[in-house]
Amino acid sequence: MTMNGSIAIFGGTGTVGTELLHRTMTSGQRVHALVRRPDGLNDGAGDLHVVIGDVRDPRAVAETLAGCSAVLSTLGAGRGDDPATRRIGTANILDAMRADGIRRLIAMGGFHVQLPGDPGNLGQKLIRPLLRMAPGTDFADTEGLATLVVDSDRDWTFVRSPRVVRGKRSGPYRTGLLRLGPWSSVAPGDVADFMLRCLEEDAQIGRAPMISA
Repeated sequence: MTMNGSIAIFGGTGTVGTELLHRTMTSGQRVHALVRRPDGLNDGAGDLHVVIGDVRDPRAVAETLAGCSAVLSTLGAGRGDDPATRRIGTANILDAMRADGIRRLIAMGGFHVQLPGDPGNLGQKLIRPLLRMAPGTDFADTEGLATLVVDSDRDWTFVRSPRVVRGKRSGPYRTGLLRLGPWSSVAPGDVADFMLRCLEEDAQIGRAPMISA
């Protein structure tokens, strides 16, 4: 995978973002990554431009996107973070993309996000109350992120995953509008692999596929 222009990655120090950053760089692609703490980046071969800052800062986002042709986002929020991190960050990313004329956006979120056109999915209904009780999960933030992406005027793909298990080995995975449950899980490397596949192909533009082992 080599595209004209660099690839911007947001959330590159997270569970999936770490894999995504590594795989994108080792493919020979130049990467721009916005991080709050550079010590959170894993060492690896590749052409990496690091911007130190916060995704809630429009200037830092604009600097990250300069010279880029596509955006990959695995934005998350931990305990103590602004509960609107995903919404504010995604809005800033979309604004900067429009200003720079960048079309392609692939963003990740949870499979609990329900979107128009989804079939009846018992797994989504079961997981939502469980997540509401889980510490660190802000439904307004995660669903706000999804709304911003799917209602945008960009060439978007919204990848929805169940629980991402750090250390889980990659293997065959399924994609599409899946029937998943609270027990479903996926490896970080598989989510990263699928996001990069979406970047290479146009078939998922304007779609919100799910992924699971």
